[in-house]
Amino acid sequence: GTSIYIGYGSANTTKIVSSQGSGTYAAKIADDYVANGYSDWYLPSFEEMKKLIAQSAKVGGFVNGAYYWTSSESTSNGVSGNTAPYAWIQLNPSSGPNESGKTYSSGVVRPIRSF
Repeated sequence: GTSIYIGYGSANTTKIVSSQGSGTYAAKIADDYVANGYSDWYLPSFEEMKKLIAQSAKVGGFVNGAYYWTSSESTSNGVSGNTAPYAWIQLNPSSGPNESGKTYSSGVVRPIRSF
């Protein structure tokens, strides 16, 4: 599993990409992202994403009504009652925590980087 806490998004992303390898999935898209000469982007943890969404007016670029992928996994019973791992997603504007099966195709990837 991966952590939901602030400061763990980068480690979560590395763990997911190391485990899953090549492909087109949220953590890999964030890990491969390059912008303004920086290539150290990652998929934020659930708590990191919550903080970003709470400050979305200042941060900018968030779409109302969109679900944003996080790098935090949930192994609870998930949305279908299955015990397989689920990923935490966060709705903008923020609501309570949301889980999604990892094949959910409507989530948005919002890479971040530490500075």
